[in-house]
Amino acid sequence: MLTIVSYNIRRQSSLYKKMVELVKNNSNVIVAIQERPSIQEMKKISQRMPKCVKHQYFTNRNELAVIHSSSLSVLLRNIERGSFDKRLFDERALVVSIPLKNGNFDIVNVHGYSKMHKDSVTLNNKLFEMIKDLQKSSKHIIIGDFNINPYEEHWMHNQGIFLSYRNISSVKNLNHNDVIYYNPCWKYMCERSFPEGTIFYDKCMLQWAMFDQVLIAKSLVDENSFRNFEIPQKLGTFLILEKKCSKKKYCSDHLPIKLTLEV
Repeated sequence: MLTIVSYNIRRQSSLYKKMVELVKNNSNVIVAIQERPSIQEMKKISQRMPKCVKHQYFTNRNELAVIHSSSLSVLLRNIERGSFDKRLFDERALVVSIPLKNGNFDIVNVHGYSKMHKDSVTLNNKLFEMIKDLQKSSKHIIIGDFNINPYEEHWMHNQGIFLSYRNISSVKNLNHNDVIYYNPCWKYMCERSFPEGTIFYDKCMLQWAMFDQVLIAKSLVDENSFRNFEIPQKLGTFLILEKKCSKKKYCSDHLPIKLTLEV
């Protein structure tokens, strides 16, 4: 059983260290980080990392990282140069590959462009198209801060970037040439009273948004690999606060998400 946590930590070193502690105490947990601390901070953290934990990240402008047990073979996958904008991909996606007996399992850690960016729609279209093209033949999930809700246009239609469904049975019963995903986050929003999403701004939002999501490829759904999805209010001994944090230095504006698979 493998547990994957995704967390936009808003560059907080204290939260990054908490996620290191989580993996130290749970060797079956992999944490996908968005908005990691600066390179200088990451080097300091590396000097004090326990031997049983490893973290991997690029040293360019990419603000993504993955934290996992040292006993687990996790590799940053090399991306072949193609027709896509490699710089865009390198800054906003991190592909990690886990060798299994029956082939590799890929985790694509993604950080979509914020809606506050004037070209967010165009840039996200390019980014998501790249990821879609790269993942057509692999057993994989796409997880992270998409900066898009699951009910927005990109997710709902055959013409959209990612074809995803809220009901796992719908994915199992579909025969389709395109890449199809199960998105448990959409259903979570409808069935849970709190939290109803992963981010909430009192000043500009009327309701919760589910920007942090996971898309599970049909191949994993067909193998019945999916076990559970949740927005945890507690990770290990670390309590996740609700909507607001009075000490912004020690918290994120996002809640994490947690996925359990049998791979």
